[in-house]
Amino acid sequence: MPSSARMYDYMLGGDAHQSCDRDAVAKVLEALPEAPLLARANRTFALAAVRYCAARGIRQFIDVGTGIPTSPSVFEIARACSPEAKVVGVDCDPVVLAEGAASVSSASSALIEGDVREPERLFGAPTLRRLIDLDEPVAVLLVAVLHFISDEEDPVAIVARIRQLLAPGSVLAVSHICATGSDPEAVRRIEGVYRQSSGAFHIRSERGIRKLFGDLPLARPGHLVDVQRWGTDSPSAPTPVRIVAGVSAPIPP
Repeated sequence: MPSSARMYDYMLGGDAHQSCDRDAVAKVLEALPEAPLLARANRTFALAAVRYCAARGIRQFIDVGTGIPTSPSVFEIARACSPEAKVVGVDCDPVVLAEGAASVSSASSALIEGDVREPERLFGAPTLRRLIDLDEPVAVLLVAVLHFISDEEDPVAIVARIRQLLAPGSVLAVSHICATGSDPEAVRRIEGVYRQSSGAFHIRSERGIRKLFGDLPLARPGHLVDVQRWGTDSPSAPTPVRIVAGVSAPIPP
């Protein structure tokens, strides 16, 4: 079976993929030739969000749904921004854990098994608690992960619980496939490919994605933007399928 993590790695130019993953990506490209561009833009957003948070004094990062840590990874960028940075990647995909755990394990970072659907268990994991002080600000990255959570699993409630577990000054970074402004036929065809992989996704409206932040304001520009435009004033060409992104203001006391 194709792995959504290995498919993403392939589109990013990594080497942790197999023929079934490449065949699945070929089907995605038939519907959306811009898919590798969006994958790279999504990864660029994750790294830019790390830099943004590090520049504001955050030294702890939890990357939920980290995927295979294709270089440059969140781990590498966080440490480049701050040598004392602590980073925990979290994933429930055995492919990710098998491919990535050894490459990121160190005194200041780890890749652990965990599921965003179980916030208490995730944030209570012994390795995470050893590295991350939850009484201090943390940047939580939910990058291209919540569209793998169904409405029945209630991603809004999941993220609300995550916010409750974080100290004041913590920040959320989210990216998500967006129905608003996307070509429905391209979305339908891509959904069909991913239903045959390890991770079917659930597309949401821009309004529905904004609800994931609760009542937290968004950092500049103050609203969700296409992932390739976050953190830049440069225009970008529209794509048939949108991924939108946002970073929250710090959680208040």
